[in-house]
Amino acid sequence: MNIYAIIPIRSGSKRFPDKNIFNICGIPLFEFSASVATQSNMFSQVIISSDSHEYLKLANNYGHATHLRSIASASDTADTEDVIKEIITTLDFNRNDWVFIIQATNPFQQIKYFKKAASLISSEISSIITYRNFKRFFLDDLITGERKRTQDLPDKFLETGLFWAFNVEKFLIHKKRIIMPYGLIEIDECDDVDIDYFSDLKPHLPRLELVAKNIVLKN
Repeated sequence: MNIYAIIPIRSGSKRFPDKNIFNICGIPLFEFSASVATQSNMFSQVIISSDSHEYLKLANNYGHATHLRSIASASDTADTEDVIKEIITTLDFNRNDWVFIIQATNPFQQIKYFKKAASLISSEISSIITYRNFKRFFLDDLITGERKRTQDLPDKFLETGLFWAFNVEKFLIHKKRIIMPYGLIEIDECDDVDIDYFSDLKPHLPRLELVAKNIVLKN
């Protein structure tokens, strides 16, 4: 069995143009995730998938395997599942292999999360989801019901989207990344950061700059 990491970095973002390669202290955003995946030493390959030759050239500069998307999987109507299927079939993954889809826009990936996920891999589960515990009030709940004490609120789990992991055979059958039965990996709240807009960067720049300097030193 092999475990593969796939990091999608499609170009053409409307909300934050070229966010996946946005430069922080000389490091493109996707490399924050890719460097952690590489350092974990648990993936047979870390594969950067993009529709952009420019993006893939950058990925090659960091020593990553690359996948150039077809016209169909690079279209505005294609979703990540289309890209996953294309990579699995093009690179001829085995049915008992596992794939981790790692978000380039979630820059605070941690080796410990990958290791915990790998420890869950077995024939008894089909996929793995990252989450964090959420004990706050949703506005609809406040308007339609009584206000409880925070300690009396039920635990709620928020999907973080740092990464998803799944068995190749089960993915090809169900054509989705979350497949029951699934395992859960809890993420620290401070690592649950998604860069969707330029404004998302500002509160996290000091930490991002520190991480970028460490990547430069390790390279």
